Amino acid sequence: MKRVLALIGVVLLLAMYIVTFVLAMMNNPATDGLFKAAIFCTLTVPILLYGYQLIYKYLKNRNNNIVPGDNADKNKDDNANN
Repeated sequence: MKRVLALIGVVLLLAMYIVTFVLAMMNNPATDGLFKAAIFCTLTVPILLYGYQLIYKYLKNRNNNIVPGDNADKNKDDNANN
């Protein structure tokens, strides 16, 4: 899962840089805004992907710890009384 998210982040950043570079060569008036967006995304895309990984890991671990019909707490109480 980590490799997939990392690959998606790399592809997004490269595509954004390529579009910004091509438009800069064409002397497009939108180049300044695209350059600012590229700098912003350089910071936010990796941070967001890292956050998504943390949330995924948390939710995955939380769901693995809950077992329906688990009587672990009941068994602890029974052993404590004996």
